[in-house]
Formats: sequence, C-alpha cells, structure tokens
Amino acid sequence: VENTLLYHNGTRTFLGSATNSAAFYVDGNNAQVFGDLTIGGGFILNGNDDHIEFNTSASSGNPKIKMNSDASFTFVNTAGLTKLTLDNGGNTTFAGNTVTIDPASGDATLLLQSSTQTLRLDQNSIRTTTNSDLTLFTNGNANQLFLDQGTGNIGIGTTSPLGMLSIRGSGDAIRVESENTGAGGAQIDLLHHTTSPADEDVNGVINFGGYYDTDPNQAYGAAVKSIWTDVSERLGRLELFVRNGGSFYSPIVINSFDGSTGNSIATSSY
Repeated sequence: VENTLLYHNGTRTFLGSATNSAAFYVDGNNAQVFGDLTIGGGFILNGNDDHIEFNTSASSGNPKIKMNSDASFTFVNTAGLTKLTLDNGGNTTFAGNTVTIDPASGDATLLLQSSTQTLRLDQNSIRTTTNSDLTLFTNGNANQLFLDQGTGNIGIGTTSPLGMLSIRGSGDAIRVESENTGAGGAQIDLLHHTTSPADEDVNGVINFGGYYDTDPNQAYGAAVKSIWTDVSERLGRLELFVRNGGSFYSPIVINSFDGSTGNSIATSSY
C-alpha cells in the first residue's frame, strides 16, 4: 500500500519502514497490540489492566508467569495455584513459605508455614511466630531439644520440662570437662540472687531421689543444703539431709568459721 505506513511486498509486512528483512517489522515509538499475542503457536502473551501473563498454551490452567503492575512476578502451576512469588522488595514466597530480604541491611528471614504455625529463621534466631512450642531433633530421634512456649522451660529428651532445664534419658545426664590451666578445675555454681537476703535463707540445694515403687511414684531420699547462718556477715553452713519414711533429718551439719570457735561439725541420730 503506497503512500502509507503499511507495506507488503508479497512475503513480508512492514509498519513504518519497507527496508527491514524481518517477516514482520514495526518501525515506530508507540506500537500496541490489543488482545492476546501469540508467538510461534506455543507462546501466548495476555495483556490485562493490572498485569501481563506469559502462557505456554492458549488453554486455561497451563503454567504461566504474571508480571504485575507493582513490578512483582507470580509463577502459577498447571492447577492454577501460585507456587512462587517475587515481590518488588526482593522477597520470595514458595507455596506459602517466604524468604524476606531487608533492603537496607540485606538480612534474610525464612518463614516456614503450615496451616497452624509459622517457624521463622533469622541470622541469629530460630523462633515460632505463633503461640506454639519448638522442637529440634535429628531424624529418628524425637524431642532431643524442646522449648516450651508457655513457660520458657527447656527439655532435653522430654516435651514436659518441669524445671527451667529438664533432662531425661539413659547415660550420664551432665558431663563437664574443664580445660583451665593451673589449679582451676571444673566448677558448678548454684547462686541465689534474691533482692531481700535474710538469715536462714537456703541459697543452694542438691536433691537425690527417684522412683520408690512400680506405679511409678517418686520421692527424694537425701539432700545437701547450703544455708546462710548470718547473711550480713556471710556466714554459712552446710547440712546433709536424709529421709526416714515421711520425714527428713539432718544428722550432719558443717558450721561456718566465726573467728572464735572455728569450724565445727555437729552430728545427730534419729
């Protein structure tokens, strides 16, 4: 068509120029296609008001990539379900699980989500973002490390920690190896940090006991207590307690050195 912007030489069509060798050539600054664009029969470009879809077939439900108006990308599977999202902040979501990148620091956060809870992994923390407990274990070794959400207690080998740290299992429960040079050896501290220290405060206790029948029921059989005799003078004593039925007795008491009487050991019987 002469004297227009449309040219056809029998084999090729040109818009704006008749000099290019391409089968279809557009020469201009504002080329537009209204509706879908098919390339090669297997690549479909769908234009919508707020996004662009790249499809592998004209049939609905086939895999597609969506470029949204907010510069994010969405990848959809054959069932029409979103499996991967790249947002404009650099964050990635895999079928509900999200990797978040802080644009300022570059720090990454991984959210592992299920229908009831979310686990969050940062550079320096592992935590749940819902009110749920956290269990860490290797394959086939359940409950190796358990964090109780409600109390903050830690369980090793148990999901019901009764103290701030509860250990359950066979073998040695605690092993401490010191690599101090010189005379220093392995040390365990039991410290009572109270805001109102007073005489006769028990500042440390070690209890001994276990099951005493097959039900099973448990009880303490003996104990060692550290007690302040005069806390302001930092005078203490050590008492050994043993059990006889329903009562505890202290047959051995090691008193503190007070400068006049010296150390003393009191014994009693029952």
